[in-house]
Amino acid sequence: MRTSIVLILIALVTISCDQFFGPENNTRYIMEVNTREYIITLAADRSTEPYFKEIISITDSLKSKKDNSRYSDLFFQTLKSSTKISAKDIFLNSKNASGLASGASEDEIIKFVESGIVKATDRIIETIKRRLKYTLSKKSVVEKIAGSDRIMVMVYTEDSQRTKNYLTAFGKIEFLYVYDMEKLAGAFSEANKSLSKTIQVEATEDLLVDGEKPEKSSEVLQSPFVTLMDSRSWSGGLYYNTKDTTTIGNLIRQPGIRKFFPGSIFFIWTLPSSDGKAIELLPIERPHGPYIAITGASITKATSALEASGQYAIEFTLDSIATIKWKRMTRFASEANPQKRIAILLDNYCISAPVVVMEIPNGNSSISGNFTMDETNDIAALMNGGMYPLSIKQVHEETIKK
Repeated sequence: MRTSIVLILIALVTISCDQFFGPENNTRYIMEVNTREYIITLAADRSTEPYFKEIISITDSLKSKKDNSRYSDLFFQTLKSSTKISAKDIFLNSKNASGLASGASEDEIIKFVESGIVKATDRIIETIKRRLKYTLSKKSVVEKIAGSDRIMVMVYTEDSQRTKNYLTAFGKIEFLYVYDMEKLAGAFSEANKSLSKTIQVEATEDLLVDGEKPEKSSEVLQSPFVTLMDSRSWSGGLYYNTKDTTTIGNLIRQPGIRKFFPGSIFFIWTLPSSDGKAIELLPIERPHGPYIAITGASITKATSALEASGQYAIEFTLDSIATIKWKRMTRFASEANPQKRIAILLDNYCISAPVVVMEIPNGNSSISGNFTMDETNDIAALMNGGMYPLSIKQVHEETIKK
């Protein structure tokens, strides 16, 4: 049933594919905008209240049965039938004060929410178009599917998975300081001690002297922080096998372990090493005080480039305001002892974290690493395209053969 509904929605988009694309095979993606998260954001403090959560839970259930329906329609239908909470209770808050009068009616509130969803969806469509413009895609069509939260993307692509990855990527880019790992030695030691276990071990026969009775000795079993550590860690940094990242991540998130580390930092993984086996765990400083993070919104242009070393990199230019921030950030990092690293984060994943050896006075910089040409093209496309206002997911894909 769901497949047939999707096909009907696709048919509503009137595009003459033969005339537009020519003889090649093309891929059609149906993407869905997460309007649920927008409603929760507008609810602000109310989003944690039981009655609101109940409305969201009922809406989620309805959406699972009517996956082509607009989430906001189902939400307001559910809300109207509730006697415990109203649209005024949820949305008349300080966050929405600039767009909603304190005496706004329920219809005005619905119109306000729906207007925001339309604007966010339009921005997503424009962002997708910009991203596709900077990729190897020859031609593309991006259109809203009427009566739904969905967007149709028709594109010629030789790599469907790659195209799907940069279409669904949120595109959040940040430049943040890496916290000095040496300062965390004590914290890791305490965390390791907390997770380590002491066991009693029987003495083996080859260690016994004639006439002695076997005695028990104690042995400390180290925590996964130590036992899973990759050999690269001894040369600096903290590296683990890629298959162990979930185990280490779960340990760090445990309240009993997280308490040993400063609240001003969070941990993130870098890209895997060139052999694909090891991955570095980085402590990242949260922006605070005069330290303001630079985001992807400040990037005016990004391109893929082949460096003299033979490695692919992403060259980018910052706007005038971010250039000043970048100059301050790089000066502080280069003058620190030891010199600091700056992490470039893409969707909360570190794509590069170089040590800064000198101030960068202008807004022109490059990001290098173990990148392929396709990866640098895609990262540059995300930088040029910008970040989505809301997350999206793929709900359907099909190849249209000529």
